[in-house]
Amino acid sequence: MTTDAVTHEVISDVQAFRALEPEWSALWHKAKGEHFQTFAYCHGSHGSLDATVDGRKLQCVVGRRQGRLVALWPLVMYRNSPVLRSASISPIRIGDWRATGCARARAGPPGQ
Repeated sequence: MTTDAVTHEVISDVQAFRALEPEWSALWHKAKGEHFQTFAYCHGSHGSLDATVDGRKLQCVVGRRQGRLVALWPLVMYRNSPVLRSASISPIRIGDWRATGCARARAGPPGQ
């Protein structure tokens, strides 16, 4: 593995999610992100993160390069009949992945 490799983890703990706020905000500013990508917006959109509202469970995918936050995808998991589904925390449905990917792409290569 090279030193430029991105490592991923899934955060489902509410306290760990809230602890991302400073890094998330820094990445959002660097990427010139959209308003629906801010920590405050996503945190507020999920509702009460402390409870599994309607059976939803926090699943925030975090990417780090050399320990630094370089990508994230805030999701919730929920059951719809026998099917387990995931959805973006943000209410935006079409283009969720592309919008998140754009924030990462705008951040530029490592070291910029």
